[in-house]
Amino acid sequence: MHGADTHLAENPFHPNQITASDTILNEFNTKYYVQLQAQMQSGKTGCGLYTAFQMLANKTIQNCFIISGMSDISIKSQWQNEIRTLGQSYLNLFSDSPSDLSKIFKKLPTNVYFNRNLEKITDISKISHSLIIIDEIHYGSTALGSLHKFLHKFGLQNIIQGQECSILSEHNIYILSITATRANEDSIYNNEANEEVKKHWGRVYMEPGDSYKSIMDYYSQGLVHSNIKLELANEPKLLEIIQKYQSQSNYFIIRAIGKQRDYLIEFLIRHNIKKIDFDAETYSRIPFYNIEPTEFTVVIIRGKLRLGNQLNKKYICGVFESSDKMNNDTLLQALPGRVCGYNITHDIDIYVPPTFKSCIEEYNSISQHDSNVSMTNTKFVGKNKPELKKLCMHNTDMSNTVHSFLKTKNKIEATLLRNWRKSHNLWKESIQQKKTLSPSEYQSLEENHMNQALSKTEFTRRYGLYKILDKLPGGATGYYICGKILEHACDDIDLYRSKPKSNDVIAYMKQNSHWLGHSL
Repeated sequence: MHGADTHLAENPFHPNQITASDTILNEFNTKYYVQLQAQMQSGKTGCGLYTAFQMLANKTIQNCFIISGMSDISIKSQWQNEIRTLGQSYLNLFSDSPSDLSKIFKKLPTNVYFNRNLEKITDISKISHSLIIIDEIHYGSTALGSLHKFLHKFGLQNIIQGQECSILSEHNIYILSITATRANEDSIYNNEANEEVKKHWGRVYMEPGDSYKSIMDYYSQGLVHSNIKLELANEPKLLEIIQKYQSQSNYFIIRAIGKQRDYLIEFLIRHNIKKIDFDAETYSRIPFYNIEPTEFTVVIIRGKLRLGNQLNKKYICGVFESSDKMNNDTLLQALPGRVCGYNITHDIDIYVPPTFKSCIEEYNSISQHDSNVSMTNTKFVGKNKPELKKLCMHNTDMSNTVHSFLKTKNKIEATLLRNWRKSHNLWKESIQQKKTLSPSEYQSLEENHMNQALSKTEFTRRYGLYKILDKLPGGATGYYICGKILEHACDDIDLYRSKPKSNDVIAYMKQNSHWLGHSL
């Protein structure tokens, strides 16, 4: 590690980030998987990058990758910008930074892979001798999603389930998972019946730095309020809320969709209140929150300002989530989480569903060094018990998926056959025939009907095979429906994983035309 006596510039990393990073590095001495828990907008990115830079400088690793199940381009760009800025600042701290370290740092911004881009990493050698930072690991953690497929492809399934994973030590791969709302992993980590997990997972909580304003601070200062439904019946209440801020030249951000959004637009027009939209269809080189408003302005958002999105709070007087029910992680990571952060010198009012009190109290218990509390009421953790639901990547083994699909073969065939018979008015007749015909006669009848059912979809099978190849293994059920091909599913999946060219796929189809249902 570089010594402190070689410092040439002011350290851009804050004491809380450095302290947490030192603890992470200590955990990495005995483990390959560490969870970084920290509050929203408290500096997780800086802590993660400082950890990576230290490991690169110490030659513990040779590379670093940032991956996520998210597809948010703005957050991906945030990471790339932070890598460039903080990377150069880190190098400037030392007079003896070798040139090979500078070369590695220059390439790091290209190592950010979100969602489907993860498919571009095709060989484990690329990520060997590396730190993998998984950003917002709770997001995109659905079984068979892009993140799950990536981890499974390189044999890392066991570690995300809290089990030993020899692949990590064999390839010198370290994993740092980052999120402010870690429900899925906490449900495993805090499970007293699972004695193995703490042998393989480390957990580090990063204390917020000085001048940080948390969601708990907002709550204790009386700045968190129950929202109202945006509708005509509540217009007096909405008007009262808006009038509280109309004398200020600031932004009041409201997330609204559907009928509530329609009503809100009509309300603002009728009361001559300035509004702007901020959604996927809105493009501006400079985001609205970096432009000082000349008058009170309501900002209507859709699908924006969640998770790791950074928000300039300087010109914001209030934020409003219009949903009446929200999962705890969704609520915290939405607008309430975006207005947390450092050096907030003015009051910002937060309007959220009435369930906010229990949510904030639970989050306060989680945001501790030795917390044994798990977040509840999330996508994969129920309201009352911190136990993982099915179909989460942390409790679903992809290696068993083909086997499970094969088990559904009879069910799929029965559905196909029933639907075809009903469409030909043969359903009731076939029920009687099953009673009157001999087993062999009925089997012949059933095979005849099944062949007709499959031939009916001859064209869609041919088209579907091309489409479904891009969705395996998650689309194996649909794959079977496209033709009587499930018995060869393993071969098909191997072909898919080999990234075949079009000619290879066509040749494979010709060789297997007997189970496609028609010749090519």
